[in-house]
Amino acid sequence: MDAAGQLQFWRERKMTENNTILKSGKLALFYALTTGLLAWVAGCVLVFAWVGLTGVPPISAMVRMFIYHHLYFYLYFAIIAVFYSGWLYCYLLNIRQARKRAFWGLIMICTLSMIPCGVLYEVQDMLHGFYPEYSIFTKLFGHLEDWFIVGYFIILTSLPITIPAVFCFFFVNKKVALLFDKGYKPAIYRKLANWHQEHPKSFFITAGTGLWVLFFAAAMWSFEFDRETSVWRNMIYIPRGSFNPWLLLGLPFLIGIGAGLSGLIYLLKFINRKLAWAVLLLTVSILSGWAIWENLPQNRFIYALGNAYHKGMRLESLKTFHSFNNSDELIAGKFYSSKELICDQALKVSPNRAVILKKVGDNIYEFESRFDSGRRQGGNFEKIEKWTVKK
Repeated sequence: MDAAGQLQFWRERKMTENNTILKSGKLALFYALTTGLLAWVAGCVLVFAWVGLTGVPPISAMVRMFIYHHLYFYLYFAIIAVFYSGWLYCYLLNIRQARKRAFWGLIMICTLSMIPCGVLYEVQDMLHGFYPEYSIFTKLFGHLEDWFIVGYFIILTSLPITIPAVFCFFFVNKKVALLFDKGYKPAIYRKLANWHQEHPKSFFITAGTGLWVLFFAAAMWSFEFDRETSVWRNMIYIPRGSFNPWLLLGLPFLIGIGAGLSGLIYLLKFINRKLAWAVLLLTVSILSGWAIWENLPQNRFIYALGNAYHKGMRLESLKTFHSFNNSDELIAGKFYSSKELICDQALKVSPNRAVILKKVGDNIYEFESRFDSGRRQGGNFEKIEKWTVKK
């Protein structure tokens, strides 16, 4: 074989190796994501089953610690599942090296996940109305050493969760690694891979449309909150709420918008196909996170009260009453206030909101907040004035 033939041979071999690595990476990513999702579901089922059967929390807490990690345990489990999926992906692609250090992988997952879990705990503390007098940045990131101490204390003392989790960690990793070594491809993976290979454009636009519809659903969802009834067995917060009716009525239009946006992002394939996927996933993730954040009960409460809100308020209940005309949307609920407030008259609290307060107990107030265009004649302000007279 001459020099040109050898060069061609090595080029073809290199391309074959790269394609094999790429395919192995996709299969490893599939196993990592599905295993992480199933681990999260299994953990949530275990907690619900334990609480339902015993009536006691399987997750421990330190003395005088607010139990946000009990109320919203599924969010903390989701963070751990994300880190587990990332580690499992590396574990599968570096089999010979990583499998000998699975124990240290477990330690790494627990340690790294404590940082976002600690930030989540502080955010939930503020969402419950406990805003600091000092910098919010200090509240979020000024207690790193405490997060690790508290985190490991919870892990080591939450035996009903920790023991089965550690056992499943090693058992599942071993089984998944065996399947990956054999090159076993589940039916759903084969179908998705064939679809992506034969019709990459339709695959991208279909996946993108689904993601955009999820974003629209998150943006049109409103949480309901009731401190007395929303917590199951006094331990687990069960999210409740309702969708804006335009989500279902306008679904065909939303699907069209999602397909159009996905098609525009797909044009980035002319630069790099991976860049198109990265922009799609990053854009939808950021927008969906922002939509969920804006629709959280505490944030809706702050929006409803506008400049009448102060840090001495504690939300007790909240519900959004949707309408086909958003100008008739009503946000109502009940809260505690450490200060006396003006009641029984319409208060202009923001450029587009007016609220009426009613005192129903010692420092307990009910509120109803409506859209207000600011026009004195006609419109919703006139409705609010009449509504005030009735009250």
